[in-house]
Amino acid sequence: MLPRPSEESQISRYAAQSESMTEKNVLKRARWRRQLATTRARVEIMALFLTLILFGAVAFAVVPAVANDDKLVGEPVPEDLVPAIVAAALSCPSLNPPRLAAQIMAASGFSEGGPHGNIAAMDPASWAEWRPTSSARVTDRAAVVTAVARRTCQLVGQVRAGGLDGDLWPAAVAAEEVGAAAVVQAKGVPKAQQQRVDRVSGYASWYADRDELATKPRGGVGAAAETTAVPVSDDLVPAIQSAGAICSGITPVRIAAQLRALSNFNVNLRSADGAVGIAQFTPELWQTYRVSKDASAWDPQHAVVSMGKAMCGLSQELRLLNGGDPYVLALGAYQWGAAVIRQAGGLPRTSVPHLADRVMAHMAEYEKDTRLTVPVKDKVPQKSEDAKPTSAPSASPSGEPDASPSAPSSAAADEATGKKTGGAATETPKRAQPPVKAPDSGGSAGGYGPYFIFNHRTKLCVDEPGTGAGKRDGPVNQDVCVKKAADNQEWQFVPRAVDSEGYQLYWIRNPDDGYCIDPPGLGAAPNEAQLNVTGCYDQDNQYFRLEPRLTSGGWQYYWLRNVASDMCMEVPGGGTGGSGARLQMVPCLTNDDHDWALVGKAEW
Repeated sequence: MLPRPSEESQISRYAAQSESMTEKNVLKRARWRRQLATTRARVEIMALFLTLILFGAVAFAVVPAVANDDKLVGEPVPEDLVPAIVAAALSCPSLNPPRLAAQIMAASGFSEGGPHGNIAAMDPASWAEWRPTSSARVTDRAAVVTAVARRTCQLVGQVRAGGLDGDLWPAAVAAEEVGAAAVVQAKGVPKAQQQRVDRVSGYASWYADRDELATKPRGGVGAAAETTAVPVSDDLVPAIQSAGAICSGITPVRIAAQLRALSNFNVNLRSADGAVGIAQFTPELWQTYRVSKDASAWDPQHAVVSMGKAMCGLSQELRLLNGGDPYVLALGAYQWGAAVIRQAGGLPRTSVPHLADRVMAHMAEYEKDTRLTVPVKDKVPQKSEDAKPTSAPSASPSGEPDASPSAPSSAAADEATGKKTGGAATETPKRAQPPVKAPDSGGSAGGYGPYFIFNHRTKLCVDEPGTGAGKRDGPVNQDVCVKKAADNQEWQFVPRAVDSEGYQLYWIRNPDDGYCIDPPGLGAAPNEAQLNVTGCYDQDNQYFRLEPRLTSGGWQYYWLRNVASDMCMEVPGGGTGGSGARLQMVPCLTNDDHDWALVGKAEW
């Protein structure tokens, strides 16, 4: 007699069968939806629908299977990955947090137990190509999330360059397996990849309903709803007063409210994302802002003063972000990281409770404490919406001075204008810049400019080797800006077309030799493709668009995005490339050396 399976094994088998049938049903419904997308299929289904109505109510069993959303239940996103997913999903418009989470879920279920030992199931070659920095480790889960986003956005650009349009995220998901060329040849998702794409889309639909990844708030603000007052202990008052005296925008009341929101004054708190202590410092933030090398994030006296230093630094760093209160933006950077705040242009849209909201909810509680009250010079906004920008982001990258050589002082202004200002504040004159979104056919016979193309991070200019006319197919480098003498560092922006988003598309042409900046080959170029100059052609990949990013020292800085590759011109390394470094294209990122100013010779 054969042994009977245990009740536990039967339950497991039935659960597995049920889950399998659920996924099959979802994929089957997705196939029905695609069939309904064609005119012929819609006519056939309508005829069938009418026929079934004639034969009875059985028809009603057909409609809901087609009309209901197709969702596959995924694993909850680990708490420590939520910020990384929200941040990385800002890499391109085709991505959003639910989609990025779905890609990782489909690849690994957020497990590192696969053959390649990472949550994206990336093999070593793929990791080497898409890792965010050369020093990033595949064991860094946040870095892996960023790598997935970079790859997806690059594939979106490649299939768009191949002539596809519309929502290209499904095509990019398919291209992860078969390459962009196969997707372009199939004019969409190849049939062999459709089931996989449906599976990822099913997870994305499910994650879109998850509170941690929703892009719109749903109700309260978490711990900010706590109403029980928590007084500041006497032993913390000196540290809070010291932290609130570092800069004018950060007061003791604000410091106390932030500690309340972060840890409820718990000096022993350790969070899932690695943040520790009363000020909930992450390792990266602590290394940047600790008061001394010997300080400990677990020591409340050290941590509180370090938090004041961090808030002053972040407020200063983000003070130029358009439309945002620097204090609220600094709270956002403390929670999400400064790069996320710059890339989102303010606080990211998510239902995750914002630290800024939670701090504001506790502010009145500590304004009553006479030990902490210090006059606040800045107006305190009442909600995080006050931090939303009214236009494109404009903030200095981390660690960079905000002054450029254009107008850092009255002396520089005197030199540039030939007029004495006597140090008095003057209105910054409007600078002649190429239009970003103004369709036209040329500006002038030679386009706009010429301009030096000046890098905000390296303080060097786009350059061809030598002086005078360069060589055809020669390299495009950066070098020390030759501001007065004759050289070949000035470039014209020649309008050629307007894209579907209304951006003016330009050749970047050197008037000394008539050559244009050119990525290799035709169409989309690979990641880290080095730039050359060559003859100017319309049917090529030489169109760039200007995307305003930040304002510093009176100069507007742009990303120079190549539209065929959907990547930005940059200097190799994180702002470390020196004189003679050859320029290349990579996916556009904030907090890097992707920001360029267009400077007329008279403006130096």
